[in-house]
Amino acid sequence: MMHTRTPLVIAASALAVAAISLGAPQNASACGGLFCSGGGPQQVNQAAERIIFSQNPDGTVTAVVQILYEGPADRFGWVLPVPGIPEVDVSSDAAFTTLQTATNPTYQLNTTTEGTCKTTRGPLFGGGRSDDVFASEGSFNNAVNEPITVVDSGNVGPYNYVVIQVDTAVQDNVQLAIDWLNDNNFEATNIGPDLIGPYLEEGYNLLAIRLQKSQDAGAIRPLRLTYDTDHPMIPIKLTAVAANEDMGVLVWVLGASQAVPVNYKALELNDALIDWFQPQAVYNDVITLAANEASGQGFVTEYAQESVLLEGLIFSSAEADVWDGVRQTDWTSRPADLINRVIDQYGNGRFDQFGNSLPWDGLEEAIDQSFPNSTVDEKARIRECGACAFEGVVPPEFSTETFIMAVDDFVVGPMRETQELFDNAGYVTRLYTNMSAHEMTLDPSFDFNPDLADVTNAHVADRVIECDSSVLFNDAPWRTTLPSGLVVRGTGSAWPFAIEANEDFPATLAVREVGTSGQGTIVRDNSATIRKALDKNNAEHQLSKGCGCSAARGDGDASLMFVLAGLVGLRLRRRRN
Repeated sequence: MMHTRTPLVIAASALAVAAISLGAPQNASACGGLFCSGGGPQQVNQAAERIIFSQNPDGTVTAVVQILYEGPADRFGWVLPVPGIPEVDVSSDAAFTTLQTATNPTYQLNTTTEGTCKTTRGPLFGGGRSDDVFASEGSFNNAVNEPITVVDSGNVGPYNYVVIQVDTAVQDNVQLAIDWLNDNNFEATNIGPDLIGPYLEEGYNLLAIRLQKSQDAGAIRPLRLTYDTDHPMIPIKLTAVAANEDMGVLVWVLGASQAVPVNYKALELNDALIDWFQPQAVYNDVITLAANEASGQGFVTEYAQESVLLEGLIFSSAEADVWDGVRQTDWTSRPADLINRVIDQYGNGRFDQFGNSLPWDGLEEAIDQSFPNSTVDEKARIRECGACAFEGVVPPEFSTETFIMAVDDFVVGPMRETQELFDNAGYVTRLYTNMSAHEMTLDPSFDFNPDLADVTNAHVADRVIECDSSVLFNDAPWRTTLPSGLVVRGTGSAWPFAIEANEDFPATLAVREVGTSGQGTIVRDNSATIRKALDKNNAEHQLSKGCGCSAARGDGDASLMFVLAGLVGLRLRRRRN
């Protein structure tokens, strides 16, 4: 008899994901590096990247870039090579968090039993183990260096930005550009001519971003850039100037079909190296090892599906109806009610599809723009309780129309516009890798391949515990059939392939070069090595002949699902070079 238990779902707490970059010119661009003056504990470092690329029907690319950073706000500087003059706006962190949660890899282990085990110490995970174990604003000096031309500048959200064009025919033009950035407080001290020079030679402009003087670290939010290009590319070489070791790069590419890294390798994971009892603890290490097997220049495709599956994920029709109701109401005679309604609706966050509360970005900017004469303390009080900050008397200069426009621009609009990117695309691909600075020698470029099969982020394996009357359940051998078709045998509660103890067990089943058609070419096939290691391991955990096992299936069915929520921040315990 086979028993089924409801899956136990455990979500790892989301780790801080810091980011920057993206792009594409003739091939794309819009990535970059975080720079700062000085070093030591004050240095601003890039911890990771989260990027959404949308290949738009009009031939442009929209890139939404997650920006978090480590370091003081007054030394924040971000420089990106960009084709032409991009449209610059702000986006929302909640969009990234919602999207990542929905597309994170999940690992589910379904367990059944064959035969009957001894029951002296209890039927399941004896010895005290429980399921809980799986637990100057806007003005720039353009006269100092004539070869530098400001082609655009402005303010968006908490940022000042400027786009400069550099005359590459002038001697020392790269150093002149760096000097200009530093003279205008964009903190490009650590950027070297050898890093930025190639981008200028290819005709890129430079987009430089800094925090406005009134902002602090809490004001950092994603940027949205739209520019003319053929397809997305991440100028990762410039990122190397401030990259952390094994920095995570998480990319969603939206287009007509599945996206592929055309100049990087496509990595197929060896799912036998995943510890299926605690996958969230080792997944990031496996990704790092897999990338190292491609010399640090490969991506794992974690999700590739039609975009309709994510309809309403980031901004639902119900949320659109609520906001339309606010906009269509006449609040002229009751401004306090409007303020309170907005604070109640958008001041306490929203809920994603898993019931997690997510804050709405941009409310501070909307308040700042709508209450220009209020003090900092009053604005903070508005954020906390709405019109109570004025004891019921709203300042006479307050405009309900201006407030609604500001909330739409800074709070609701970024979520709606990000959802529209997905709605207008036919397909969504999520790719992930880890890279260190010395591996950032080639800018990853993405294109589309309509011949590839969909990729699910839900991985399910089936384990059968092989019971016998002479062995305790906790000590019984088992066999697990993985999604790849590989079969792993083990005994008890330990996965037999630990990363630290398996120097010769590859993290990739295969490494491919994939283009815009076909299935790609295998450039490294590890299947024979992996199967040889599995055969050796499985022979050590084979159920003894003549054990007297019953053909009937006994008690002890369990199902465990693990959701990987923190992809960045886990550090590799042992690197493979």
